[in-house]
Amino acid sequence: MKKLLLILLTIVSISVQGQTWTKLNLPETGKKINDLYEDINGNLIALTSQGVFKSTDNASNWTLLDRSMEGNRILLTTNNGNVWVTGDGIIKYNGSTSDQQDDANVGNPTIMAETSDGKLFSIVKEGTTIWNTKVYLKSSTDNGTTFSNNTSVSNILVKTNVNAELFVKKNDDIFYLGSDKNLYKSTDKGVTFTAMGSAINYTNKNNSISLDRDKNNFYALWGSSNAKDLYKSSDDGATWTKINSSKLYGADKIVANNDVVIVHGSWSFSYSSDGGTTFTNKSSLFESGNFPEKVVITSTGKVFATNIKENAIVELDLSNNTQSLKTNGLDYSNAKGISFNGTRISACLDGYAHYTDDYGTTWKQLTGEGAFAGNTYVAKNGKVYTASSKSGTWNGVYIQNETDDSMVKVTADVNSVWNIQSMFEDDSNNIYCLSNLNGLYKSSDGMSFTHMPNAPFDNINDMSMWFDEGLKRIYAIVSGEAYYSDDYAVTWTKGTALAVAQNVFFKGNGGMWTFANNGTFPETGFYFSTDLTQWTGPKKPNISFDQRWDEPVQGNLGVLYRAHKDNAYQGGTVLKSEDDGLTWTAFADGLETVTGYGFNGGNKGVPYNEILASHDKLVLGTVGSIYIANQDNSLSTKNYNSIVDIKIFPNPTSNILNLKIENQQIQSVKVFSLFGKEVKRFSNKTAIKNINISNLTPGVYLLQISTNLGQYSKKIMKK
Repeated sequence: MKKLLLILLTIVSISVQGQTWTKLNLPETGKKINDLYEDINGNLIALTSQGVFKSTDNASNWTLLDRSMEGNRILLTTNNGNVWVTGDGIIKYNGSTSDQQDDANVGNPTIMAETSDGKLFSIVKEGTTIWNTKVYLKSSTDNGTTFSNNTSVSNILVKTNVNAELFVKKNDDIFYLGSDKNLYKSTDKGVTFTAMGSAINYTNKNNSISLDRDKNNFYALWGSSNAKDLYKSSDDGATWTKINSSKLYGADKIVANNDVVIVHGSWSFSYSSDGGTTFTNKSSLFESGNFPEKVVITSTGKVFATNIKENAIVELDLSNNTQSLKTNGLDYSNAKGISFNGTRISACLDGYAHYTDDYGTTWKQLTGEGAFAGNTYVAKNGKVYTASSKSGTWNGVYIQNETDDSMVKVTADVNSVWNIQSMFEDDSNNIYCLSNLNGLYKSSDGMSFTHMPNAPFDNINDMSMWFDEGLKRIYAIVSGEAYYSDDYAVTWTKGTALAVAQNVFFKGNGGMWTFANNGTFPETGFYFSTDLTQWTGPKKPNISFDQRWDEPVQGNLGVLYRAHKDNAYQGGTVLKSEDDGLTWTAFADGLETVTGYGFNGGNKGVPYNEILASHDKLVLGTVGSIYIANQDNSLSTKNYNSIVDIKIFPNPTSNILNLKIENQQIQSVKVFSLFGKEVKRFSNKTAIKNINISNLTPGVYLLQISTNLGQYSKKIMKK
């Protein structure tokens, strides 16, 4: 607790700088929602990665209720408008704000229900296995402020991978499914329960039972996992009658309302409008492997389905066999796997790879098997690469066919290029892909890849590689060890780590960084090395970093950036350091914040996924958004480098640099190390045109040039 308090105090003391993030517009495709629910008034409630939304017009339009609501399922929408959500804890929206509920009081409900007088019921499971699970029926008469256990109920069916069931009829009779597979009924609002007497004969782990509240009929799927029968009970489960004439194959879910019954699964969809007497197979409405995840039949008879392919919510017209997208107003993308080549941004938006050439004004979605991906890379020539994850795991690297934006799988001489741990290019237009299954691959044409057998890799841990333009060197980080290659990945040299334990290595300009976290000891801090043997440092930061902070990045203008990944702790944010990790300031102006729920939640933070520094820009992927900002340049007051022709030659050099800028008068030149330390200064008119760096240690430096019109910075290399 003292450590968390210390971190909180140090973060609060950080000053906010003036740099501003700009939020990009995201497209309307490639999305999914977490859950869909109809409330007592016929309104639809949708849970997305961007919060809870509501529709009062049958999903034609959606409005945001609460941005901070996060979870995977809606437990209940109550008569007074509260919304209960489960995920990493239980969150309740009370009509104006959301708040995480106390586990000691609410428990961890698997299902909730409400009677007409506002009394709440929940089934709560404690324990993680069949042998230590305890199940409680809880009730609340004060809108969920307090809950009490019904100690007389002990036989609720809840086991590993088996859902609890809780139903409330319009007359307030309450039902749950017992461990003997009987329906148990209460006519006194949950005080006492009686078994209805007829077990439901199912063998699969999913109970598949539904209540038609308008017609007071129960429906249940009976039988094996592949071939099932549909049974119906009109007497609250006392007796059951088989109603289908032929077996229902591939069905594992059932939903019913006002005599409309839909039975569906991962490869079947059957519909009945007469209470299950006759069924019509509607499976042809959907592509193979793209059946609805959930179906909702509303009180008005409309049918909505969720997560069909990339369509989050669709209305199904089962009479005319049509689908219509119903996502207007929803904000729900999760942005990951971002890449930026200076003009084109690519990203995985809820799993589907997209790219934009105008900073989010317009987006294009890539197509084909490789388009459902977990990572992207934009090459110098603009082509997008993806790491496909369509099968639920990595299944290959694909390249964009720019003719039709389809994705084509790359080829390899040995095994396959399985995924993208790192992808980069050298100064000879070769492209490299590091995979955590088969290692490093290299290609001269971007399509046919050759395995590099000597490259260090580990098929379990995270790895990264990159090419340093100035040094013409490839650096690699593998399982907490550092390597480099000076012959384009043919041979490798292993670095010598510092004596103090390193928490993280990360990419630098002209070398590699590492951060050693040894508490209050003097060796804690940031270190830098070009040869991975001699390390400069430490620069001890002014705040405490631990494992909840993501890997730092160094922008190409020299500034270090680091993002806090877990907003459930002290609030996700972004920091920057202009002095090589010594002092850190907040870099969050323009970023949206949310309340972080979960363990020790309740703090404000940025729902952050990843940060990228590339081509003078910072790109931040968050839950729901992509932000972009200009990098800060700590060594120049203005950066006109992109529009002013500055000639520095030869570069690299071992002694003299010739410097020329057209139509400007050079007044002074300063040379800085990558740590920001001034190592040379020139003001003599002759000296500033012929910069002598012969006595500097070989490595990469930054040149700060002052003229009568401004200041400029350029990277140089001393051989």
